[in-house]
Amino acid sequence: LRPVGEGGMGVVWIAHNQVLDVAVAVKLSHHANGPESSRTAQRALSEARLAAQLTHPAICRVIDYGTTDEGEAFVVSELLDGQCLATALARKKRLSSVRAVQTILPILDALTAAHERGIVHRDVKPANIFLARGVGGWVQPKLLDFGIAQLMSARESVTGGPAIGTPCYMSPEQARAEEVDFRSDIWSACVTLYELMAGVVPFLGHDYETTIAQVTNAEPLPLSAYATGDVRLMRIIERGLRKAPLERWSSANELAHELAAWLISQGEHEDATGKLLRTRLTDAVPVQLLTPAFGRPAQSFPGLDLAPAVLPATTMVRAHPKNDVTKRAPRRRTVPRTLLAAACVLSLLGCGAWFATRTATPSGGTPLAVSSAWPIKASP
Repeated sequence: LRPVGEGGMGVVWIAHNQVLDVAVAVKLSHHANGPESSRTAQRALSEARLAAQLTHPAICRVIDYGTTDEGEAFVVSELLDGQCLATALARKKRLSSVRAVQTILPILDALTAAHERGIVHRDVKPANIFLARGVGGWVQPKLLDFGIAQLMSARESVTGGPAIGTPCYMSPEQARAEEVDFRSDIWSACVTLYELMAGVVPFLGHDYETTIAQVTNAEPLPLSAYATGDVRLMRIIERGLRKAPLERWSSANELAHELAAWLISQGEHEDATGKLLRTRLTDAVPVQLLTPAFGRPAQSFPGLDLAPAVLPATTMVRAHPKNDVTKRAPRRRTVPRTLLAAACVLSLLGCGAWFATRTATPSGGTPLAVSSAWPIKASP
């Protein structure tokens, strides 16, 4: 075993799995006695069980769980090569708005996978995000530490009990130790995204009480105060930071779609992992996001007050001739036979009337009577 750093509620070691002959990470919980030891062991077991249910590239894979001879609980997970996002942020101070959004998108994918399983992470922050080196030089952000995550039943939210988590990343309902659901993770993800761009969290007091007061009552400064982002991006983040959970984004997936659309509007095509942004857009997207002709981002429609109608993205992409792989040959138009017959009869009548009206008018005299259009043979 070799210690590599602190992790959540314990220390992380590098170990060698002799059976599989691979290096792994072992998070060993801090030693405690009495009831606290039992709670720590139960928390470690809960983390292992919840994380083991999730097989997603943006979630650190849990391999095993156990206890030492001294009764200390440990969780075995895959060994990651890279650095913690909090460490990178401390060195760089902050990221560009584009890079920050590209980094948070895979984490939103991880939250989507967890929420679909009824799992609320409850501690999303840079210290629980690891930037692992992926294949081909790409970075694979991974969500760590499900130590305080809880299962959320289909009918009711998680009852938090005492407020557990990091105060400046807690949602208002989590800070008040109220019921929380997946929207609490959406709040924490938006706080993290804000911090990546601004270099500071949007809510921070001098102590625990003032920080909680900021979270529950204050509004964040606009990103323009830190010379980053734009109005559209700030509106996306602001919605995720609304005090009322029902006013936030309806899912982590919906938030990811909005952020992907914003990245496309900036001329970007991939997230931090190299995943194409367009694959994140579903078949039904707001009409304001893509122009019907080219399927490219549109900032606005000047002079038009369009309702947020929804059109199939595939239809809009295929509107351009070069993209229409299902284009067919022009269909020949056919005229009904009854219509042809009527047209012939009308033509004959028209010709007869034209010949009938070709009569001579003597100078100074009265017009001759209209004669038949056909020559009539005089009887002898």
